[in-house]
Amino acid sequence: MRINLNFVKPGKIDITTDAIPEPGKNECLIENYASLISPGTELALFTGTHVGFNDPEISWAKYPLSPGYASVGKVIKTNENQELKTGDNVMYYGLHSSHGIINSKNDTWAHIPQGMSEKSLFGRFAKISATVPYLAQGKKGNVLVLGAGLIGNFCAQLFHMDSERKIIIADISSNRLSLSSRCGIEYQLNTNSEDPATALNRITDGKGVDIIVEATGVPELVSKSLELVNPLGSVYLLGSSRGAVSINTYKMIHRKGTSLIGAHESVIEKLYNKTTGNPIRNQLNKMINHISTGSLKTSGMITHRINPDQAEKYYNHLLNDPDNYLGVLIEWSKI
Repeated sequence: MRINLNFVKPGKIDITTDAIPEPGKNECLIENYASLISPGTELALFTGTHVGFNDPEISWAKYPLSPGYASVGKVIKTNENQELKTGDNVMYYGLHSSHGIINSKNDTWAHIPQGMSEKSLFGRFAKISATVPYLAQGKKGNVLVLGAGLIGNFCAQLFHMDSERKIIIADISSNRLSLSSRCGIEYQLNTNSEDPATALNRITDGKGVDIIVEATGVPELVSKSLELVNPLGSVYLLGSSRGAVSINTYKMIHRKGTSLIGAHESVIEKLYNKTTGNPIRNQLNKMINHISTGSLKTSGMITHRINPDQAEKYYNHLLNDPDNYLGVLIEWSKI
């Protein structure tokens, strides 16, 4: 039997079972080792605050729903599959379930190097983060990333890899900021203890920041980002805003010459030429390679390992205690 997590209403998770599915043509069946909870999108779905619940055009944001962002496991059965074989280790965009199906031609997945199954899950989050450095190619100036969760941390690391400029990461969580420091980000800003404008002036020697990445999804921080960025600077919306945003467009955009840019992960796919293959899969493999070589650091990002029946409890921990809960790994291999 396959075991699955399901969100049935705000704050409520049911564990269900069904038959293990059979793979169709070009598909393979994966027996999952583990899956990693997304502290952003999944929490919004868990709490019922995702904007999709009130948008009839977003059909998947409705209860009951099957959550999941990133899974890793072993191929145990294939059906006319030319790219994957039984025994291969694969990271893919899977649900929180003991088993999953992927179509090797159409779905997003990656072969996993020996010994990095758990680390590969972070490739999913790093790929999202990579959207902003890709869009900001050629733009100069200091960078501020708002939010030191998984997405913000990886975004700051990716900017740091390719730049001599100052990369600053801000959060209200001292533990998340400490983790970013261990990941190689030199400048931390705790907005609970220091005024952001004052801190940026100090850190940048009065030069300010020309790029701000909003990586939290907190609506109020969109306007704050536009306020803090330098004239002619750019603000990138990497986090999906969890509600309506109020902006003084005349003051913050029109007069300052500021660019406000959407950076949903699907933007990269829109920009690539279709003849280049699967751009999302290519980007995922690139991020997993960065993690494998140590160019992107993940040590300390897994804060808790849980069994599936503990999931509801730990979603609430992620929601209510983000200072101590970040990477929660669901271990399917232990059921």
